[in-house]
Amino acid sequence: MLAAEAGWTVVEHDVDYRPRTAGTSKVSGSVRGTIVAVRDFWKVLS
Repeated sequence: MLAAEAGWTVVEHDVDYRPRTAGTSKVSGSVRGTIVAVRDFWKVLS
């Protein structure tokens, strides 16, 4: 909503999605992975 208020054009695009063929997520596969991901996202946003 902030983007629209700033006059930006907001569009949606369909993306192809396929289930993971092998392996597990490094983020949601463990508590440590989740904590590291949250920390990294927080650094980017601050």
